[in-house]
Amino acid sequence: MLADLALLRHIDAYLDAAPRTGARAEEIGPFTLFVNEGRGWRYYARPTPGATRFTVAAVRAVRERLRELSQPEAFEWITELTPEVGATAEADGMRIVRHPLMVRPGDLGSVRVPDGVEVAIVDADDDLASINAVADVAFAHPGTASGSRDSPRQPRPRTHRARTRSRSNEAACSQD
Repeated sequence: MLADLALLRHIDAYLDAAPRTGARAEEIGPFTLFVNEGRGWRYYARPTPGATRFTVAAVRAVRERLRELSQPEAFEWITELTPEVGATAEADGMRIVRHPLMVRPGDLGSVRVPDGVEVAIVDADDDLASINAVADVAFAHPGTASGSRDSPRQPRPRTHRARTRSRSNEAACSQD
């Protein structure tokens, strides 16, 4: 369990650091709100690392600030590290959607893929727009619903290519 906790804390540190490269951080009670004032990804609020007490009033204050900024009312957190955030947000009337936290094994060679399919780590010089389109369609159509080629896309900030180049952001892509 300690190894899992260390990994979760490492992921949590990344989830706090990554938005700071493309957004302004505002501290609101026990939460950090990431605000992108330009085009591109609309970030979220998340527990400030080390915060341990979350109240309905704090959730409400973040939601009010998000509305002032015309930003989506979105919170993200790792349940195993801050389990009370979900119940607190629900108590303020928010609908919670839970997603699994996926971690890629350290060695891509250990991932078994079907014959005829190639899996590779995405490089900063690859066609990031086409590769990201897959995720755009997937997240625009929850569950197993199929998306269309005309699904809305989030514009990608230049920071995405920089994050890929610096290896602070890593993605894998498969082709058949």
